[in-house]
Amino acid sequence: MQRFDNLSSARPLPVYRSDNGNLYRYAIAAINHGGEIVIDFDIKHLYDAEAVAALITSQGYADGSELERVSRK
Repeated sequence: MQRFDNLSSARPLPVYRSDNGNLYRYAIAAINHGGEIVIDFDIKHLYDAEAVAALITSQGYADGSELERVSRK
């Protein structure tokens, strides 16, 4: 994954697999000076998605290691 810098905030973004609304996974929506960026993490649980979003917001960038870092805690 490429690194995204200058991120001011991030939030979980539900991604749906089917038309009936069954939740499949979460990605992360982050904001930088160019607008909103969707970062395609394959996150299965909301609490992991929230932890990844909080980490990205606090560090101001995303480099792809965030899910691994929050799941070790």
